[in-house]
Amino acid sequence: YLRWDRPTEARVALDAALALTGELGSPYYKAAVLAGLADVAERMGDLNMARRHRDQAYQIYEQSGDPRATDLAPRLQE
Repeated sequence: YLRWDRPTEARVALDAALALTGELGSPYYKAAVLAGLADVAERMGDLNMARRHRDQAYQIYEQSGDPRATDLAPRLQE
């Protein structure tokens, strides 16, 4: 949806995915969804929300030793 400049639809889809990852107890996918929500929030101009989502994703990746934590680290300062 973001590629087509439709951030509202992206947020709705990702919010549903976030709920599902919570039900399934899948931290890896939850982190991926949170990273996507950060991109959506950033596109919509909500930089505080983008930081929160990115930080949550980073924490999950870091705890699991996932290399994506390293990819997200520089973006935490934005």
